[in-house]
Amino acid sequence: MHQTQDASSKEYYIISVQHSQCLHDVSGCFPSSQREIAVISPDNFDVQAPKFSVTKGVGDNTYTIKVNGRGVRRGLADGFIYSFEDGDTEEWVITFWEDKRAYTIESKGIVGRAWTAPLGGGPPQIRLEPLVMTDQLFRFDSL
Repeated sequence: MHQTQDASSKEYYIISVQHSQCLHDVSGCFPSSQREIAVISPDNFDVQAPKFSVTKGVGDNTYTIKVNGRGVRRGLADGFIYSFEDGDTEEWVITFWEDKRAYTIESKGIVGRAWTAPLGGGPPQIRLEPLVMTDQLFRFDSL
């Protein structure tokens, strides 16, 4: 991914570096106005990774993100990341770390909180946690 000066969208697979797996929005069995953004389990061969639409926003390294036409933003109460069918998006600060060859995705509205792909047990849903970079590195792949 590289910065663009226009408002055009670019499409990427977003990959958790720690998991070496793509992200997706979990649709579940029933229609829902919000879908979890999660790491695709390596055991789940029938899930196809979607491309995320990344659009330059206002400010340095500021972008909005959509997946399957749905706006990506944090949940109001729980700190998890979802896609919403209403199309509203949140601004994210996407920073490239040269020494890591990867990006962090931070909330523009909550300074110092970044997308986190949890390691170990528990649900693979992306959440906002304090920026420490251990499980917060992502790649943007246009293939």
